[in-house]
Amino acid sequence: IIGIAPIQMAKAFSTFANQGKEVTPIGIRYIEDRNGRILFEPERDLRMAQKEMGDRMQILSPQAAYVMVDLLKTTVQEGTLANRRRAVGGFPMPFGGRTGTTQSWSEAWTVGFSPYLTTAVWFGFDMPGNSLGLNQTGATAAGPVWAKVMKEVHLNNAKNLPPKDFDKPSSGVIEANVCSKSGQIPTADCRDGIRKEIFISGTE
Repeated sequence: IIGIAPIQMAKAFSTFANQGKEVTPIGIRYIEDRNGRILFEPERDLRMAQKEMGDRMQILSPQAAYVMVDLLKTTVQEGTLANRRRAVGGFPMPFGGRTGTTQSWSEAWTVGFSPYLTTAVWFGFDMPGNSLGLNQTGATAAGPVWAKVMKEVHLNNAKNLPPKDFDKPSSGVIEANVCSKSGQIPTADCRDGIRKEIFISGTE
């Protein structure tokens, strides 16, 4: 059995929202004494290390990251997180995300992001062989918590987190029409409607 920690999931999904640049989660930003003197500042050290890495932080092309963001936005708009979005009265800006459920409803998770932050919510057991209960899926168990947290964080930080969309690469991506049913370039036989999809240029 291979286990993935929620913080690893958050790190992976953050890469998409960060235009393909690596994101390193930290648990402590700084430690100060009772007089306000900074004793330890992991966040500053991390930022300095990231600056030295430069282009090596780009672990996924901005174009591939944007395509993933576009796909994951659909989950929130019309997929497994759509009801969670509606239940909290909508979000103040575009969000992307994904839900997951293991066999026998033993684990349920939701990972989602805005242009500003990523949140991972997981319900499960340290020991295998347990179940959360019938139909306790990522959307029904973890999804509501994720949606409430994300809505609250963005509303309470409205002055610091003004609504915006995800950054789109200036080149290398293209929008094309596809057949709604097949997902292929529309032909005369496409009678189920047409939708637009984002592609890396040359792959459409």
